[in-house]
Amino acid sequence: MNKKFIIVSLILLVMSGIFMASLAKGMDSNKDQKNVIYYDNARNSQIEVTFYKKVANLSGKDLGNLKLKAVKNSSEVTYKNERNNLTLSENNNEVSISIGEKEVFRGGLKKNNPKSILVKNIWLWKDLILKDDVLLKPINSVNFNLSFSSDGKISATTNCADFSGTYELKESTINIINLAQTKKFCDNLDGEIFSQSLKETAGLAFDENNNLVLFLKNNSGSMSFDKK
Repeated sequence: MNKKFIIVSLILLVMSGIFMASLAKGMDSNKDQKNVIYYDNARNSQIEVTFYKKVANLSGKDLGNLKLKAVKNSSEVTYKNERNNLTLSENNNEVSISIGEKEVFRGGLKKNNPKSILVKNIWLWKDLILKDDVLLKPINSVNFNLSFSSDGKISATTNCADFSGTYELKESTINIINLAQTKKFCDNLDGEIFSQSLKETAGLAFDENNNLVLFLKNNSGSMSFDKK
């Protein structure tokens, strides 16, 4: 009886050890790997992701709090939330997020300083998009230059007049004030649209190529600029 009891006890002990080892292995596979904040400078957005080996926890102002499951595809590991049809891909500290086929976030670890980008470039007016999807383009964008100085001054050149003024910048909010032209009248339509739109500027962002987008007040439209 004692011998049988000892054998059964040993078997239970071995099984318990195997179970605990398996449990420990499972916990290790879900061990916290890293917690990262990513910045999408083009969309002026940020997210926080906690990566595990099998799952990832995502949180962001526009995306909410989501749990994603790791999916290994060849050498790349992506994370998916099937319910929201959301896919997150991470590679070399760069992350992209898509809902269906639409990309909603792309960013890295570095948050750009908008002022440093503003002042180091001369900007050429590309187009103006109004709220009702009306698209306006200058006849020759080379004639419409916009530049910002580090001391808060702004200067602009159109095909009919030059402008100067000041600006106030706080994160993604910009206010262009005291914008005055060197000529009393500018009867050219493109020049008038350009200057009046600048006076209505309320916010800014940069696209994936760090080109400038100025947003107008009351969500009435946006102006796009390319680097010269």
